[in-house]
Amino acid sequence: MPLWVLADPHGGGDEVADRALLALLARAQARRADLLILGDLFLAWLGPSRFHTPFQAEVVAALVELRRRGGRIRFVVGNRDYLTEDAPPAFDEIHHGEVKLDVGGVPTWVLHGDLAQPKDQAYRTWHQLSRSAPVTYALRRAPGAWGRGLAGRIEAQLRNTNQAYKSGVLPLEVVQAIGQRAQAAGCARALVGHFHHDRVVDVPDGAPVILAPGWCEHQRVLVAEPEGKLRSWALARL
Repeated sequence: MPLWVLADPHGGGDEVADRALLALLARAQARRADLLILGDLFLAWLGPSRFHTPFQAEVVAALVELRRRGGRIRFVVGNRDYLTEDAPPAFDEIHHGEVKLDVGGVPTWVLHGDLAQPKDQAYRTWHQLSRSAPVTYALRRAPGAWGRGLAGRIEAQLRNTNQAYKSGVLPLEVVQAIGQRAQAAGCARALVGHFHHDRVVDVPDGAPVILAPGWCEHQRVLVAEPEGKLRSWALARL
């Protein structure tokens, strides 16, 4: 089966990208493709169904249908994804943080990337607080309307984060550190979302780092070729 890597759809924010995402999932169903999703599925997402917008419900239903047809879906939790384990059965595996995965037959160090910058203490503190046990407990018991309002406030808070990365200036020391951790973990490469670029960074004394294109800007996925190499493809080629 084909394997496609989908990063940062940020669904719900752009009508063109949203329509293309639904088309991508329909094509994945037809081809029974496997998906590796690198997080930030929506602008802000609380997993339980009672929190879903109509568009979120449509996307999640498409993922469930893909699994029913035989596609395998792995999900790496991003900074906009909450209570993912409480979502409908859309994923075969859910991963947090950094993890070693087989991607197209190649051992790959995989992460979303939002926590890769150790100097961003303000974000790291907010991340830890927003995913703490008390907050998670409260979210799991919140009514649907309240949770949807909270998701909107989370999206507003995250809207302007990391804009410098997405406009072309990468924190190369952070990317290089990822490649060095990948090599230390016995991986041939690293695969990262979050930065929204579509490029490969060679790392001295480390593994190369593949930055996956953000779907919301590029409408492209990475496709695993027979030898395991990942290439960037537009929807029309799939």
